Amino acid sequence: MQGDRSMGAPSISSTSAPPSAGGRPLKVGVILPVEEGELAGVTARWPDFAEFARVAEDVGFDSLWVPDHLLYQDAAGNRHGIWEAWSLISALAVVTHHAAQERRLG
Repeated sequence: MQGDRSMGAPSISSTSAPPSAGGRPLKVGVILPVEEGELAGVTARWPDFAEFARVAEDVGFDSLWVPDHLLYQDAAGNRHGIWEAWSLISALAVVTHHAAQERRLG
């Protein structure tokens, strides 16, 4: 396990990452909707995250990302909470097949 400070988020990755799926020269990841109300007006729950992770893996995304800030403030001054990053990526590692080998969680 190694930390990736480039986006300020914790990450899990293998020490020698293989080329991305299909030999693509560019790796592509997806950031999960962890903020309150960010998923079509509702807050994503564990079954939503597990499904996002499985689908992202199935279609070939190389990484899953979650921010590690606990509060966000929008332009109107409203504060929104998010799911805690370390716990979420630990749980995502359990439901993905390639988290420690080919995929990356951050």
